Parts: sequence; structure tokens; C-alpha cells
Amino acid sequence: MIMKVSQSNKLNRAKRFCETNKYRFTEPRERVLSLLLSRHEPLGAYQILKLLSSKQAKIKPPTVYRAIDFWKKNGFIHRIESMNAYIACCEHKHHQNFCIFICNQCNKVSELTLETLSQSITNIIKDKSIVITRSTTELFGSCFECNR
Repeated sequence: MIMKVSQSNKLNRAKRFCETNKYRFTEPRERVLSLLLSRHEPLGAYQILKLLSSKQAKIKPPTVYRAIDFWKKNGFIHRIESMNAYIACCEHKHHQNFCIFICNQCNKVSELTLETLSQSITNIIKDKSIVITRSTTELFGSCFECNR
């Protein structure tokens, strides 16, 4: 199961990652990641752009896209293909094999790791000697709150 890590700890982890790998922890990168960490719903690139822009400081689309690409490439955010939107990754080490649950009613998104999928899938993978290097699965349904 994925452990809950605070937003500030995740941001500090990202900053340490940049320092360790000699990447720049720029203000646009920090702002994009902070925004995604603070939200529980997926955001499209133009939603991110709108939320980060102010009347005084307009951010240009390429700046947001570069930050998104950087964090996605380095395992800190996921792209939800069906929604063309992004969410912060719950646990950096599980970035390559994850599953996203999307509530059809409230659009709340939950991230699951491959380890949380059913035992039968895990057994099939082992039996067939399959080595998974990357997987993305999107599951749709109703969340607990919407099922009440």
C-alpha cells in the first residue's frame, strides 16, 4: 500500500532529487509541482496555467509544459491519458507501475501501485516470467463517498 507523505515532504524530496542529480529546482517547476501536490483532482495543462497565472505575472504555456515534462520524466507526476490531465505521484519509487482509479461522479483520483492489484494478476506475471518495465492502468467507477 502507498504511505501518505505530506505535501512539504514531497516537495522537499523533489528539491533533494534536483540537487542530487544537478537539476535546477526552478520557480516554475516548484509552482507546478506544489499545485499538483495540493490538489486531489487531476488538472490539465491549461488549468495549471490558469491557476498559476495572475494579473501581474502571466505564465506562458511552454513554461508550464516544460515543468510538467520534467516532473513526469523524473517520476513525480503521472499523466492520466483518458483525461489528458496530471496528478502528483503518491510515491516516487512506484512511478513506472501504477494504477489510477477515477470516480465517474466526483472525478476524485486515487493512485494504486502494481502491488495492490489482485494476487491472481501477480501470479500470472510470475508464472509467465513476465518482467514489467512500465504499466499504466486507469480504472473507472464510484468512490466510497459517492457510493453512500
